[in-house]
Amino acid sequence: MGDMVFMTPGGAVAFYPEFTFNGIRILNGTLKQWPIRNFVGCMKHARYIIYNSTEFLQQPCGNACPTLWRNIVDGGPGALVLEWDSRYSVTTTMSLSHSSWRLAELCHNTASPSNQWAIRMQEAQMHDNHPTDEHAYIGLLYATRASAPKLVPIPLQDGLAHLKHINDLEVLHWVDCLGNNKFSVDMDCARKTYNITSLNSTAAHGYGYTFFREHCMLSTPPNALIGSITASVTTGNSVLGNVLVVKHIRGNKHEVVDLTAADMDWINKVLIRTINHAEFWT
Repeated sequence: MGDMVFMTPGGAVAFYPEFTFNGIRILNGTLKQWPIRNFVGCMKHARYIIYNSTEFLQQPCGNACPTLWRNIVDGGPGALVLEWDSRYSVTTTMSLSHSSWRLAELCHNTASPSNQWAIRMQEAQMHDNHPTDEHAYIGLLYATRASAPKLVPIPLQDGLAHLKHINDLEVLHWVDCLGNNKFSVDMDCARKTYNITSLNSTAAHGYGYTFFREHCMLSTPPNALIGSITASVTTGNSVLGNVLVVKHIRGNKHEVVDLTAADMDWINKVLIRTINHAEFWT
């Protein structure tokens, strides 16, 4: 999260003047969890409004896109430069600098052309990079920038012909559970299971779902797809990175079964029910 304001004794630059003057702040994906108390930077001021992305604009963000690089010397659309003392000119101070800034690495505004392009690219990569294995189960992938969840194959780990434990699934193709530690991982910390209690007539009766998540130490962006599904109920919590869902017999997550399109509505309901339970996603 940043104000994107630079100041010297003789001048100031606001890279997002409309946001600055209206007390609007945009999260940039580096905040891993919404703080319990509003003591982080501008969060302590009630006059500031915090948004997860520029989605609130309900239109392409244009020059207000948080991914655009800003340079004080070059200026550019959307920047406001104020000078009041030539002795301490903000432009002169930075004239020899090659520094550029941007607010965020990714734009999560679904109306922005750049984000729509990224969504198409990610979905194409998902389609072209399916693992090929005769021993594979079907799971559901909520990719960070996809427009909809996608059924994907989940193979067994190399050398295995039969699944005896849920950890036998090769989930790393879709979610990075390892983080910076490539040699050991506590898989219990990388997944959470939700068992469905429902009427006999529903597709989810007698089953449960296990959610595999990216490692918490990775610099993964908020999952915009899950964010859009849970937007009506979320209180600020964001799910970070890709999420892979596996279906199994209720009460026994090691009896994995193929997930189908009929499960999507139930999984979305689980997302809505759990989005504000931080312990489920940490």
